[in-house]
Amino acid sequence: MNEPEHGPRPARAPSSSSAAHTQGNGGSAQPSALGDAGMSELETEFSPDWAVLPGEILQKELNARGLTQAELAARTNLSTKHINQVIKGVASLSSDTALRLERTLGIPSHFWNRLEARYQDHRMRERAREDLARNTSWLNRFPLPELIARNVLAKEDGDLARIEKLLTFFQVADPEAYDKVWTEPVAAGFRRAQHLNVDPYATAVWLRLGERAASSSEAEPYDAVGFSNVLPTLRELTRQPDGTAFRNLQRACAAVGVIVVFEPEIKGCRACGAARWMSATKAMILLSGRHQYHDIFWFSFFHEAAHLLLHPKRKTVVDLEGGDDADGQEGAANEYAASMLIPAEYSHRLTRQTSVDEARHIAHEIGVHPGVIAGRLGHRYGTWPRWAKLRRKLAGVPAVASQ
Repeated sequence: MNEPEHGPRPARAPSSSSAAHTQGNGGSAQPSALGDAGMSELETEFSPDWAVLPGEILQKELNARGLTQAELAARTNLSTKHINQVIKGVASLSSDTALRLERTLGIPSHFWNRLEARYQDHRMRERAREDLARNTSWLNRFPLPELIARNVLAKEDGDLARIEKLLTFFQVADPEAYDKVWTEPVAAGFRRAQHLNVDPYATAVWLRLGERAASSSEAEPYDAVGFSNVLPTLRELTRQPDGTAFRNLQRACAAVGVIVVFEPEIKGCRACGAARWMSATKAMILLSGRHQYHDIFWFSFFHEAAHLLLHPKRKTVVDLEGGDDADGQEGAANEYAASMLIPAEYSHRLTRQTSVDEARHIAHEIGVHPGVIAGRLGHRYGTWPRWAKLRRKLAGVPAVASQ
């Protein structure tokens, strides 16, 4: 016998204009308060926004059959007190009680079980909504205009609807779970740049948008050796139009288990790129196009690739400009990216005296776009204006459309 479950149990019961008949234990026709419409409604997957109290339906049945609660208690071999508690909603209608009602009233046990399950689900949802409504301060930490622009939230949504959609978006049950799954890992991912004014909520949104896009992309199982071997061949993509190059980049990396995603920067995030292990056999490189320069975009890609190869134990790495390098991992990733774009044997030819024509010639020898050479020289010597004509803005990379 179930323990009483205390507290109010408001309910609405479906109306019935006429009585139906069910078969009792003896096979004789018995009047039923449900009617065909009421039974049909609850036998389907209909999900109303109101709750049907099982006890109300049960009391209607007793009234229609001319049975008292005491008589039903005797027929079901349950106490009169328990029948009364079920009818009042103090005690839940258990599966055992449902089976007893089937034998006694001829109404299938799964009808009563579904009725009770839907009622309990409704009660829990109402309680959860009341709890969530207290989290508007948590909601307001997120970049709401960006979330609306990227179709995660709707402009017409109220605060409660936005909170529920955000939790669904991040795949967590409540704000406390969000902190465990997103706040702590994301903060760990960019702990090397704590001195920057980085918005962790904007960063989490950007990272989740990329992860969501990557989760719908197909890739072969991750192959570290294959990934390492294919990377030197990818520098030549810098010479292709950005849209074509990006699609070719995605195909080449997916063949070795790495999903490459582009998600435009979100204000406050400050991330150029991120590397994240989605599973033991699937990795993601997420690029933002921050600063919108072609050479920065490609350096960011190879930098994140380096993290996957050199630091595979880090689940998430979010790279922000200006971060420190306390453990040397950022420096190692920078060196790797630099060598992938411009092999070490060419480095000594890049000096303050290198001319624009020489830069073009070196780019041709290596097989990269001249902007890659210009970016290296500008970064090395701080002579950005001199190389402006060789560098170009990023254009045509297909941004991920938020679903």
